[in-house]
Amino acid sequence: MIDSIKKNFHKIEATGAIVGVLVLTLFFFSSPGITGFLSLDFTIQNLNMEVDRGQSFLLTSSSEAPFYLTSFKLGGEIIGEGVVEVYIEDGQGKELLVFRNVKHEKADVGHITGFFVNAEGDAPDPEKGNWLIIAPIEDSQLNNMPNPLEEDEISSQGVFSNECKDTCFMKMELSNKDSYKINFKIEPGTILKLDNIVYTIETEVE
Repeated sequence: MIDSIKKNFHKIEATGAIVGVLVLTLFFFSSPGITGFLSLDFTIQNLNMEVDRGQSFLLTSSSEAPFYLTSFKLGGEIIGEGVVEVYIEDGQGKELLVFRNVKHEKADVGHITGFFVNAEGDAPDPEKGNWLIIAPIEDSQLNNMPNPLEEDEISSQGVFSNECKDTCFMKMELSNKDSYKINFKIEPGTILKLDNIVYTIETEVE
């Protein structure tokens, strides 16, 4: 009799724990505007860039010692109704999608914002925590347009932050001897304003 009561009690405990996890999960994903505090060692590097046409920029570093770029995110604003795509070339002929201002018409997901630590100033300087340099390539112009919208897709406008697609997790070696291209593909009449980049690095290169 006592063993039976104990077994039933443990079943109730397990069921309660599962229900609690499900309730918390549903609350988290159904509540718009959730803000999270992340303790990861991100660097926020401020930019003051405006891109209004298809163009390539150079991504390099001020660091003499090699390191790995392990994530790369963008924040800024879209002005206009066209499609904007941002890619990083990986040096092997492949483009990694960083950002595309497109969403599905029926999608209605609350925006989740993260506050990151280790925000630094503007000037690239590894000693101060800023590692990356983004510079325009003279007379650079991309003729290829962004991918066309699918039937259930629409372009989005306005402010965005901490956006990444293929570059949320990556491993790209960088130093002042290495450089990659950042390709901006923008429909005419649309402007991309870049306020900042948010990234992580790994300084121990194998």
